[in-house]
Amino acid sequence: ENLQDEKIDTVVLVGMQTNVCVQGTTKDALKHGFNVIILKEATAAVDEATHTSTLKALAEKGTTVMSVEDVLVRLP
Repeated sequence: ENLQDEKIDTVVLVGMQTNVCVQGTTKDALKHGFNVIILKEATAAVDEATHTSTLKALAEKGTTVMSVEDVLVRLP
């Protein structure tokens, strides 16, 4: 089974190397029609400038970048 079989339409991403692993997973998820939320404090890159610019670029491609606090507030 996969996420789509389970009627999951949104993925929330965390992890290291915003500009490598997180970016790659985001692009793949978007390509497969998922909504993507990246938790900005739960991701990181080798430096803050790379992290920030990658998050900005991914947001411009349709990804939602949120804080952990904002996601927790929205949970039912």
